[in-house]
Amino acid sequence: MTAQYTHGHHDSVLRSHSWRTAQNSCAYLLSSLTPTMHILDVGCGPGTITASLARLVPLGHVTGIELSASDVLQNARAHAAAQGVANITYALDDVLALSFPDASFDVVHAHQVLQHLSDPILALKEMLRVAKPGGIVAARNTDFAAMTWFPESEGISLWHKTHQQVVRSNGGEPDAGRRMLSWALAAGVPKAQITATASAWCYSTPAEIAWWASTWEERVLSSEFATSALERGFATQADLAAMSQGWKTWGAQPDAWFGHLHGEIVCRKKQEARVAALQAEVESLEKELGTHEDAEAIVKKHIKLLHRYNEAKDAAQILIGRLATLKETTVKQIHDELDLRHSD
Repeated sequence: MTAQYTHGHHDSVLRSHSWRTAQNSCAYLLSSLTPTMHILDVGCGPGTITASLARLVPLGHVTGIELSASDVLQNARAHAAAQGVANITYALDDVLALSFPDASFDVVHAHQVLQHLSDPILALKEMLRVAKPGGIVAARNTDFAAMTWFPESEGISLWHKTHQQVVRSNGGEPDAGRRMLSWALAAGVPKAQITATASAWCYSTPAEIAWWASTWEERVLSSEFATSALERGFATQADLAAMSQGWKTWGAQPDAWFGHLHGEIVCRKKQEARVAALQAEVESLEKELGTHEDAEAIVKKHIKLLHRYNEAKDAAQILIGRLATLKETTVKQIHDELDLRHSD
């Protein structure tokens, strides 16, 4: 069910993707992160975003996954080691059938992944499944039709057209950015739980233009894109040469400018399931409390249980009410432990 990845993992592709970091590629998510979070980074590629996310959750952990590119993950591990990032692991996995149990991660993140999938809605459902109640599913995708550049270039225009043909023939959707909100709704996320935004990459400095032009000058000739374009009749070798030359010529222009828009979503998984799970565990512990000689030990179990859930103050209040038969000093201990003395 997974579509073919249009670009493949040629060195020219990985060099391009290695520019990406959490700061320049998922800034829309960063304000939601806390130091203890556990994050799943779907389609992590060379791991530069993954490693920078790991730095932002120093007391947590980040797991990066790729579908089949084990050599890419080796490079990602080497990058993390070189950066001194230890709270990170990498594994092979499929976003359309994730191997992780339900409610495994505080954040499930995917950058420029959904556009390459044959079923992005199923992918979002899987991402939601492994997100904890109250957790976050975040995704960002470019919108190819919204790309723009100057000066005009026949070679780049041909590349733009051909790229969209190749992506769609692979089962993907190049104009994914504008569909992000729609896909999240189709995956069952209530609109009130979705924050949909947009941001852009813009290349305008001499260094940015030289880098962007040179990566595509090589990619149109050497990556999986070139192979697919030729095999499926979307381009000839002469066309690919014209695209490459177009990028080279454009990149030499002093007024060269390139911008492209990205659609973004942050989906908050409903918290009701968290409270329900907590109540079930509380009820189990309360049965134990009825026959246990050491009530204080059971209270401590309750406290540890509550700490496993972020923002579960309502559930904590329910717990305190159910333990009202305990000594007043024990109830005060719970208040102090959970810092709920002044909560609403």
